[in-house]
Amino acid sequence: MIDKYNTNLFPWNCKNAKCFFCGVGGVGMNPMAHLLALRGADVSGSDCIEKSVLDDLRAHGVKCFVGHEAENVGDADVFIYSTAIKQDNPELIRAKEKNIKLLHRAELLANLVNSSRGVNIAGSHGKTTVSALTAVIFDAAELDPTAVVGGYIQKFNAYYKNGESDWVVVETDESDGSFQIFDSEIAVVLNIDTDHMDYYEDLNALIKAFGKFISRIKPNGSLVYNADDENVKRTIAEYAACENLISCSVISPADYSVSNIKLNKHSSEFIVHESKTESEFKITLNVPGEHNVLNAVQAIAAARIAGASVAAVQKGCELFKGVDRRFQFLGKFCGADIIDDYAHHPREIEVTLQTAKALGKKIITVFQPHRYTRTEKLFDEFTDVLGKTGELILTEIYSAGETPADVTGETLYNSVREINDKAIYVKELNNIPEKLKEMISPDSIILFLGAGTVSNLAHGIVEAKEDKK
Repeated sequence: MIDKYNTNLFPWNCKNAKCFFCGVGGVGMNPMAHLLALRGADVSGSDCIEKSVLDDLRAHGVKCFVGHEAENVGDADVFIYSTAIKQDNPELIRAKEKNIKLLHRAELLANLVNSSRGVNIAGSHGKTTVSALTAVIFDAAELDPTAVVGGYIQKFNAYYKNGESDWVVVETDESDGSFQIFDSEIAVVLNIDTDHMDYYEDLNALIKAFGKFISRIKPNGSLVYNADDENVKRTIAEYAACENLISCSVISPADYSVSNIKLNKHSSEFIVHESKTESEFKITLNVPGEHNVLNAVQAIAAARIAGASVAAVQKGCELFKGVDRRFQFLGKFCGADIIDDYAHHPREIEVTLQTAKALGKKIITVFQPHRYTRTEKLFDEFTDVLGKTGELILTEIYSAGETPADVTGETLYNSVREINDKAIYVKELNNIPEKLKEMISPDSIILFLGAGTVSNLAHGIVEAKEDKK
């Protein structure tokens, strides 16, 4: 299926080219719309609903339509779409009728990366955080990268950075196989886990795709990898042709390893050991969680390969304040702390819960499953991890455009309830706040987890400013 993509060069510096983004408000689309507008293109686009990100785009001169209508396309030279766009979309149909050049978002991004010094971040978990941190460290090192990330980077006040150098830091996407068309000067592979099994036949197919990704590392390029992940090590053993293999670990000796880890409530401190230079240096990272220590080590390795000094690495880690929807404190609801996190895979839920427990407060978890296919294929794993959460509100599955299946939020709840008698099921999101009022106390943390609309609920109850039960 990856054969549908091509990487015919699109001139990113083309002045006045008319580019239309179908789904311009999406996290994978709006950074590129911004960058093209900043580089002189005439950019327009549409999204299904009004969003705050559309106002940000309008501020950069991007004409944004709400709703998908054929006439929105106008006289565009290029039509950019994503895998989420259905073939019956009226704008896509009009673009085909008018023989407008079609570019998948991955093709557009690959055209930028492959003609630059690409630092491409791949993995089943942690890509957004590592991509953002890598870009912040590069920036602190005055390497002035362009960055395209699938999350809002607080340091840049945007999902992107428009740099002047040849360095481009990118969060890749394995969900549709499109990361296989990226050429890397530095490739970073964080982990490989059973996810997106609606696209991949099995784990072997997923590993093969990661193998294709690392096979496209440029001559004299480097591969930074997680030596603690068995599937990553298997992929490297089977597919890596790159000579510059840079291992990272938090549990064993490696090219980049750590010691003296101190996990604070809102930050982490640790010592990085760099084997090549036989040196060590202290890092203070202003995001919590042991998983973020390993995330940081891999970002640090990529930056050091690119020439960042130790001082710049330290500065970048201190400046990094995280990414929206990654253990993000939003405010309070009836005295309880509200934390919003994108975790939607059992492994992600587990590490997020570990991070929350370190805060020493009562935890109430609200989880919205994401996609019927993921819930069905990982049903037992979800049951296991949610069975250990304690107080839990499960809601209905967010479809993400998928056709409903036999598995539902309620069937998952029934399975979880057998091992967790503190779990309850609330089908509708808007009924959750009242249920929370019965459960919380001022020393509580309410942890909102999921990749769907549950984040809107978290933001909404904070904005409601209810101070009493």
